[in-house]
Amino acid sequence: MSDASVLALDPHPDITFRAVGVALTQWELLEEQFAYLYSIFTRRPYRVDAIEEFGKDGRITRERIAKLKTVGEGFLFGKFNQAWDFTFRDDVIAPAVGLTARRHQIAHGVVTSIGTPSNPDPKPGEWSALNDKLVFGLCYPRYAHARLYQRGDPFMYGSAEILETAAKFAALRIVTEKFANELSAPPS
Repeated sequence: MSDASVLALDPHPDITFRAVGVALTQWELLEEQFAYLYSIFTRRPYRVDAIEEFGKDGRITRERIAKLKTVGEGFLFGKFNQAWDFTFRDDVIAPAVGLTARRHQIAHGVVTSIGTPSNPDPKPGEWSALNDKLVFGLCYPRYAHARLYQRGDPFMYGSAEILETAAKFAALRIVTEKFANELSAPPS
């Protein structure tokens, strides 16, 4: 995402809110696949106790991914399957680690506006017609700026950038699901 994305903001706050909802839902679906993968790694494939165990202790996303990495490496050690090792390391864990910061920014961001409203007190549904000088996007709350901002990030994200990130979450979910299915398939 480039600094130019500051200009790609939304004309209505609902557009941004919808994009945030899509992105967070895609992330949760991805984490569900991580939980399924965890259940396979703990030799309790798709069992509820293993799936719930994955999310029980790790309240922070990066802790859950570290837990998945540790358990996965233990499971794969001695399997002598380089393809599985590479898939897990390069196609599941590395992208997951890379996407956690963006997920964190989206989950903890706030939808706000910039610009000068032509009507400072609109009635519901009048945003577009009366506030044509406002644009909306997701930004970091001031109290969390130091924690959420990464060098080179734009100040605000519009729905296009948020949905682009949601698509990355969905793509990683598909890769993770395929990998889990391969691991849990009966030997041929």
